[in-house]
Amino acid sequence: MATRVSVIVPVIDSGTLLAECLAALDRQTFRDFSVIVMTAADSIPSPGMGALGFPLELMKIEPGAGFGAAANQALQSSESPYIATLSASAIPEPEWLGSLVEALDREYEIGSCASQVRFEGELNPILYSAGIWIARDGSSKERGFRLAAAEYARNSETLCPCGCAAIHKREMLADVGGFDDACTPDGEDLDLGMRARWAGWQSWYAAKAVIRYTSPNANSRGQAGYFRERNRLHAVIKNLPFRDLLLVPPAELLRYLFAAMRRRRKESRPQLGWFVVQAHIATIGELPRLLRARRSMKRRMTAEQMRHALARHRVSLYESAHR
Repeated sequence: MATRVSVIVPVIDSGTLLAECLAALDRQTFRDFSVIVMTAADSIPSPGMGALGFPLELMKIEPGAGFGAAANQALQSSESPYIATLSASAIPEPEWLGSLVEALDREYEIGSCASQVRFEGELNPILYSAGIWIARDGSSKERGFRLAAAEYARNSETLCPCGCAAIHKREMLADVGGFDDACTPDGEDLDLGMRARWAGWQSWYAAKAVIRYTSPNANSRGQAGYFRERNRLHAVIKNLPFRDLLLVPPAELLRYLFAAMRRRRKESRPQLGWFVVQAHIATIGELPRLLRARRSMKRRMTAEQMRHALARHRVSLYESAHR
């Protein structure tokens, strides 16, 4: 029998807390869920306890497979009406899943829900994400990043959830074509969120759905920066209204300037510029696919309505560069 929620936990790299994550899922007060762990390994770490109190499936993925491809593979094997995605480096509090389901049940038009993602190990609750903001060049920033969790203590609308701890209606995912197979975990949430907006779905933030999250290792940030930049370019080409798309080149140049000013003492400008150049070159090769996806995207909103929706969740280029 299908559970009400399938929780997809992709293990994309080895630097995760999978055993702790599974143990935390076993403490959830909402019990009608199953878990699909997506990994290239032949086994997963034991959570150090007896038999887990939920159905657990281990699904093999190809080495190097991105988040989108792994999530779609898990989606096909599940029949649950609600699909949650959870980073293996995220530790959910006991009320997490129940709070997301409650928010998602609120209205039919709500297709996704964001968690209150907090930094792990902080003395006082500090936010990593309460949803996603978007800048003029299509870059995204975690809503509430580095602010006190108390400032986001109420449920509210957001552009889209942060993919490290989100829940989606299967109906919404089917409506917009699922996750993008080419997307990695660095920015895939914006592409899915914008496609959902065009199709008329809303996204909300559940303040009581608390996650403790370990942010990516500093050694991997260069590669993560490349994928985040590439995913941003893919998302804007596919999703931004045409008039907004024309503003992207000057806006991104300004953001690069802000980023270079901030990082001049931490890394050389050639390093910053190189992964940006690589991302643009890679995107040129993907243009035919991206333009086909743009033409085939389901639109229930006008371009003007989409511009208003994006404006409600706008962040400045300066703030986006200082994430």
